[in-house]
Amino acid sequence: MELAKSHLDNIKALKSAILQSRYRAAALVNKELLSLYFAVGKFISQKIEEEKWGAKVIENLSADLQLELP
Repeated sequence: MELAKSHLDNIKALKSAILQSRYRAAALVNKELLSLYFAVGKFISQKIEEEKWGAKVIENLSADLQLELP
């Protein structure tokens, strides 16, 4: 009976470690994506400010990125 309880405790400990690692990985991915989105937004904002009115900055960037990263 003691072996079964010990085994269950081991399973619970491993499950907890796996779930904690998954949560940390997800948090890091989310943090990195937020950083990327902020940088992309800043880049686009700067390009819009630099270009003339009607330059279709977003449309051109979008079309070119879709070709590069389908």
